[in-house]
Amino acid sequence: MFSGIISGLWRSTAGTAEEARTTVGSPRRPLSGSSDLGNARVSLYFVRGTEATELFVSATLSFEDEGERVLVIRGESEDGRESEERFPCPLIRRVRHHQPEMFQWMVASGKSKGDDLGDEYGLLFERDDYAWLFEKVLIQNLCADAEKLLSIEGSLSAYRRLEKKWQPLSSCVVCCVVQRPHTLEGFLLIREAAGKETGTGGPKPATEGAENSSTSTGETAESAGDAQWQLSLSYDEFITMDSEKKQIQWWGPGTRSADAEEDSEEEGERQLFELRLKDADPKGDSGDSKNFFLLLQKVMMEAAEGARIDDAALHTVQAMEASFGYESDAFDRTVKAHEEDLEVEWGDAQSEEATDEETETSLPLVQRDPTRDVWAKCPDAMLYKQMNVGKDRTFVFRQTGQASRHRKNDVQVLAFDEFGKTRVVATVDDSKFDFKKLHVNPATALLHDGERKMILVDEGRDNVYMMDIEREQIVQTWDADHMSIGGVMPSKKDGSLTHDQTFVAYNPQAVFCMDTRAAQKARTHTISYASKVNFTCGATDAGGHIATGNAVGDIRLYDGGVNADGKYKRAKTHLKGLGDPLLHVCALRDGSWVLGTCQKYLVLFPVKLSSSGKTGFVSALGQQKPPPIVLRLRLEDIAFYNLQDLSFTKAEFDEAESTIVTSTNNLVIIWDFVAVKRGDLFAYSIRKVHEYIKDVAFAKATAGDGRVIMATPSNVNTKPLKKIVR
Repeated sequence: MFSGIISGLWRSTAGTAEEARTTVGSPRRPLSGSSDLGNARVSLYFVRGTEATELFVSATLSFEDEGERVLVIRGESEDGRESEERFPCPLIRRVRHHQPEMFQWMVASGKSKGDDLGDEYGLLFERDDYAWLFEKVLIQNLCADAEKLLSIEGSLSAYRRLEKKWQPLSSCVVCCVVQRPHTLEGFLLIREAAGKETGTGGPKPATEGAENSSTSTGETAESAGDAQWQLSLSYDEFITMDSEKKQIQWWGPGTRSADAEEDSEEEGERQLFELRLKDADPKGDSGDSKNFFLLLQKVMMEAAEGARIDDAALHTVQAMEASFGYESDAFDRTVKAHEEDLEVEWGDAQSEEATDEETETSLPLVQRDPTRDVWAKCPDAMLYKQMNVGKDRTFVFRQTGQASRHRKNDVQVLAFDEFGKTRVVATVDDSKFDFKKLHVNPATALLHDGERKMILVDEGRDNVYMMDIEREQIVQTWDADHMSIGGVMPSKKDGSLTHDQTFVAYNPQAVFCMDTRAAQKARTHTISYASKVNFTCGATDAGGHIATGNAVGDIRLYDGGVNADGKYKRAKTHLKGLGDPLLHVCALRDGSWVLGTCQKYLVLFPVKLSSSGKTGFVSALGQQKPPPIVLRLRLEDIAFYNLQDLSFTKAEFDEAESTIVTSTNNLVIIWDFVAVKRGDLFAYSIRKVHEYIKDVAFAKATAGDGRVIMATPSNVNTKPLKKIVR
């Protein structure tokens, strides 16, 4: 999420109570091992949904000991005051390091997951090497009070991509599974065995032997500090397990072992690892190793749920994780008679980005979004911010790289010919964003009223504005009656094509309807929560039913109805995710499927009951709620493309609702939704283009095979699709 949030590095001009900063106090004693971070410089952000507010620039960080370990970040706030933020390590959870120089985490509020999710923060490092060091030291501190659940011995290898071979790293490593007591997050800590002679190699319970004693805080911290390889046990990581072969493979950062060659890959660079467990005893009894795999998956589920799983559930974990919803026949996953499994290829050679297969293979992978580098050299450059795809026209918002009060915005109105060639129909320049002596910096936008108007949400989040597209002028504004506005969506799917005068908005704690016919205060129906549920995205189906996603992957389904008090009715169904923030959510027109986008994977929920034909929007699913169906890239594809940084753009269905498109780096990934409904979760095609892709969408006016619109930092191109029956 964070990589997309701060591509513009915008600074909010208004602070809130949630962004309060404290005055710097007296210095405290730094922890041992964190002194090397003293030279690191970071920017700290407060994250709200899909946007971020800058707190400090060029700040310093350290870990201090006040009876409990604390991450301290000190810097100068926007008003010039020396300030600090303090994050007790026991309250830090859901740490994500998806980009080389970027981190994001959540601070627990001390309440239960279902009550209050806490606040989110992000760090941006000026140098990658400090980011890798920070990750190592942070995990050491997070695991300081963790409980060691189990240890086992094995051998470790790494795949050398250039040589195309596996290279042994250590013939004997000790692997410890640890779990944090408050957040239930787990880590796999791996280190080379001392003297490479540690007995039989079987799993050693935490209570056996002084070396493997695990419950003491000091020994656990020492184990974390000695670990040469650290793996977060999360669905957000690329991990495959094979209990029959007794092996685990994952894509993660490496470290140089004692006997590594000097020309080995640099520390921190992600690569493919394989851990092979040793036999439990000479008789070949693999029961303990199987329990080891069950334990790993149990810890992953507990971290995602934020709650303990009882022993009875432990033995069903593997089946649940393997099927992700396909065990049950309660939901309608009907494949229509005319639907066939398809393989997607680029179509004709007339598009601007046409490449044959040989040329495409030779294209290098673009590892980083170049936006920040371009703005560092030329802050006045107009680069991509967001895209709204209409029936006949596409609206591309661009901005410069300065701070909010100096930034300029414009909107390019684009059309495409029959070959997909881009034509600029009009450009709405920065001066058109003035309204009654106020200048609007759009944070998000929504096409409205037959695509003749556009709803703009200002970065201040207190007001929405209506722009008449034909007149290129902001004509009206509304507030939400003391509620912030995090994002907007049409009252019904494809509602922007109609003349409906209402739309739906949300913020971290509420969902509400706004009526543009109102003179000033447009908020009407509302459902709000006393605690922070951290809504990050929302969508509607053709019936006006509402789906919301939040910062821990949960999706709530509302029927859109209003009770006697004039408020939205409570959610009919609450679908549990896997613990990672949802960046985007959408639904099929009939509401039978809901699709969510997380940073490294997509989640699908079938929510139409086979028995009644009703969906989870209008009827509570109760005990029949489906577990998520997870769409992710194969581990071998991650390694083949050397995806050091993977960050999916928002995924969406095509007009025929038979295909799903998303992207990462300069790769377009297209899933065959028909094959997915049949149970093939890896039915995807990967196509490579020249430039880093900021956003991708299906063209709405295209019939037949369809066309993909791709937005890069400086251009918008299209690619025709050709669907071939498998």
